[in-house]
Amino acid sequence: MNLLITFFLLIISLSSNLACFKTKAKRAETYTYIKINNNNNNNNLEIAQSLFDNKTYKKCIDFCLSKIETTSNSKNEIEYLKLIANSYNALNDYYNSIYYYEKLIYRTHKKNPESNIKNYIEIAHIHRKLEDQNNLDKAIFYLKLAESHSNSKTLDFDTLYSINNNLGGYYMLSNRKKEALKHYNKALEYIKSKGDLRRLQINLINLGMLSSNGVTSTQQELELSKKYYQRALDINITTHFSVLYKLLGINSYLQDNPESALIYHNKAIDELLNTNLKTPKQLPHIDKISNENKKKLLSILYEKYYAWIKYFIHTKDKKHLNHASETLELSDLILDDIFTEIKDEDSQIHWRQEASYFYYLGAHLSHLTNNTTKAFYYTEKNKALLLLNNATRIRIQNNLSLPKIILDTENNIKKESYALKRLIKNKANDSIRLLLVNKKEQLKKLKDSLQFNFPEYDNYQKISKVLTLNEIQNQITDSTLYITFIWDKTENQFDALYGLAITKHSSEIFKINNLTTFNQLVKQFQKSISKPFSNKEELKQFKLNAFKLYDKLFPTQSIKTLINKHEKLIIIPDSDLSKIPFEALITDLNADSFLIKSHEISYAYSLSFLTENNRLERSAKKDFLGFAPTIFNYDNLQNLPESKNEIKATERIINGKNFLNNNATKQAFLSEMNKYKIIHLSTHANASDSISPWIAFKNQKLYLNELYTTKNQAELVVLNACNSSMGELNNGEGVFSLARGFFYSGAKSVISSLWNVNDKSNAEITLSFYKYIKKGKSKSAALRQAKLDYLKTHQLSEASPYYWSSLILIGDDSAITRNKTNYLFIVIPIILFVAFIYKKTKRRSEN
Repeated sequence: MNLLITFFLLIISLSSNLACFKTKAKRAETYTYIKINNNNNNNNLEIAQSLFDNKTYKKCIDFCLSKIETTSNSKNEIEYLKLIANSYNALNDYYNSIYYYEKLIYRTHKKNPESNIKNYIEIAHIHRKLEDQNNLDKAIFYLKLAESHSNSKTLDFDTLYSINNNLGGYYMLSNRKKEALKHYNKALEYIKSKGDLRRLQINLINLGMLSSNGVTSTQQELELSKKYYQRALDINITTHFSVLYKLLGINSYLQDNPESALIYHNKAIDELLNTNLKTPKQLPHIDKISNENKKKLLSILYEKYYAWIKYFIHTKDKKHLNHASETLELSDLILDDIFTEIKDEDSQIHWRQEASYFYYLGAHLSHLTNNTTKAFYYTEKNKALLLLNNATRIRIQNNLSLPKIILDTENNIKKESYALKRLIKNKANDSIRLLLVNKKEQLKKLKDSLQFNFPEYDNYQKISKVLTLNEIQNQITDSTLYITFIWDKTENQFDALYGLAITKHSSEIFKINNLTTFNQLVKQFQKSISKPFSNKEELKQFKLNAFKLYDKLFPTQSIKTLINKHEKLIIIPDSDLSKIPFEALITDLNADSFLIKSHEISYAYSLSFLTENNRLERSAKKDFLGFAPTIFNYDNLQNLPESKNEIKATERIINGKNFLNNNATKQAFLSEMNKYKIIHLSTHANASDSISPWIAFKNQKLYLNELYTTKNQAELVVLNACNSSMGELNNGEGVFSLARGFFYSGAKSVISSLWNVNDKSNAEITLSFYKYIKKGKSKSAALRQAKLDYLKTHQLSEASPYYWSSLILIGDDSAITRNKTNYLFIVIPIILFVAFIYKKTKRRSEN
């Protein structure tokens, strides 16, 4: 802190000395094109640049891609690649922008590695926009590359300044403040040498941010930050005023002055969009917001929401809650605009994560206003929108009857792209990245063609809408209770998560406070069910944890009453709640009662997806497909001798086709999976693989992203394999698990496991489950009864939840209509045959 104060005094002195220098606002970057003989090539570059300057970024991308195919001039190709990368960046499609900068770097590197320095700076800047630590590390890596080349070549002032200023920023975001200050100091040396007031202003802004520690800042730190910001304002250059006003707004909020914060945030919006908002309650119209300003505006609106809430707390004036709601509604529109325009899957996931912060705030506001309709809207928007879009895409695709050759081509390109992504995660190199970019270009061409010939096909993102609370209540049965949660585990200033209970005739929003304690309870519960109980003390501790967690999860008596009144619970979990089986919660410590003893329980990714997925037509003709590879000849996977017995025993209950031992290959599965109503896999799986979750067959693994390119028509997929419900947790979408992969490829419901399963107990439960399915019970009722049967027949340690609660049902919970054998087709031929023999015998006897 003392070092920062000294630094502040130094800069005050420096800025006074530099005041006499003339400064110019930063202008849009222009490109200096190499003179070439072909005038058409020059004209094409000018057209491309004009498209970019006019902010018609999609047209610019298409034009540049078409010219890259025909140009033989490598310098022109480099300019086109740069325009494509910058266009994707302006469209907020950061991953595609990164792919093209990587291609640009590769092309440039072959001729002159040192000329890539500016490209390193640009790609680092885009990685920084993705904000997570992995991308910040990549941003630092590229800037270090640029820094290493700076030693071998005399660089211009702008480049040296950019390298150090950006390194300071990325180290600051990584909470490495000493390294940040070191590079800011270097940047200041370049500023001193040139007398650049605009860059001095940037330096002051950065040091102001470095002085603050967010919500944990002391008053002294906030005052120092404010001095830096005010000094930056005194340098009357408006280029960065939007950022400055936003930071001053945050500073005012943290100093408990929300009214001042709101004024600053509106000034930030005015500077960003060149508007003239008269009062803090005014907001810009969505049509006035350009693509390149959307991310910046969202960051201001996010802070403005917090200021409105604090203003309400101070004044108790509910009008401020209305203004907070309007702020979120505009944010929601902007996020929808961004999301519907982006086609790259990785960029979509990034924006789903960004959106989740706003949807959590929506749930927070809904709780304050007791508005269950909006609470449902925001919790649904926070869950599995990519799955919902995919289900809508499948339905539209089926209705359009697209040519099979087109669908196969699209699928093959996706398969090859996913394979390249796995290779990049395993061992990244430039040639693989180039191949991936080429596949992306092929897919874009195909989709552009489909969009032209079948406009409805590519509009599924715009068509997909989350259901309203009223629409959901119209389809709920009287015996069913939906409970959905939303939990932001990032910067949760309100220290709460929210839940919503929905019945046919009522809805209630509730709040869970003190997340530190709650998170510990969840972890303790997870730990206690991850192994069998070995003594009475462990059992006692589990019961206490399970009861405390139940009491915390459903914190009001009215919610508990709703649970008691409804036989069927459908849970839509969020964050770490996706990792626990609600069946194993204890509802009454004295009665020693698991929740499963009184309720059918199933799970859903979202209610909108559940509904849309159930609408899909499935026409599988055969009942049961089982796979049980018992011996594996790769990756030291253990043998699974019991899996064969499990599948054979299942076959005695439900007739079908089984692939055992050497026949249980990946190729056999892929060729058969689309023909069956029930798919059962008894094998190894791994959700924690650093590359991608996988499930093992005799000869090969099937990876999660490969599942995305398959198709099944299953009413039910049973994954009797370890951790098949687990995977990477992506805020705003949920867990990317093998179970999710089967839903993506068409499954109506999936039974999967939450941890490493016990072969014997799981086989016992699944066999019992199939017996009840055969009797016509619903999937949720059959699984519940199978687990209750297990509990009745096992005692002590064997009755631990570890053995019976791992398997959970996700998705549709209805009964499975199996294909019934038409016995007339069997009986009639037999009767005819008997009649024929009888007639023939009679004739002989007469003769």
